[in-house]
Amino acid sequence: MSFASTALRKVAQASSAAPRAMRTLHTSKPTLGGGHEPDYVHAKHMYDIQSMPNRKLKWAAGFAAALTFGFGTPICAVLHQQKKASG
Repeated sequence: MSFASTALRKVAQASSAAPRAMRTLHTSKPTLGGGHEPDYVHAKHMYDIQSMPNRKLKWAAGFAAALTFGFGTPICAVLHQQKKASG
C-alpha cells in the first residue's frame, strides 16, 4: 500500500511542477505588399456596367440562361427518374 501512495505523491508533485497547458489560437499576420501596389490591380473600367456595349442583351441572355439552367435541371432529373421507374 505504501508503494501506491508514494507513486501517487510523486505524480502529484510532478504535475504541480509541470507548466500549465493553454489552448490558444495561433495565427499569422497576412503578408502585405508594403508601400507598393497589390498583386492584382483592377482594370480601369472593370465594373462600369452602365457603359458596357449591348448591356441589355448580355444581361438578358445571362439571366435567361441562369433561369433555364435553374429550372431545367430539376425538371430533366424528374423526367429521367420517371423514365427509369417506368421500365
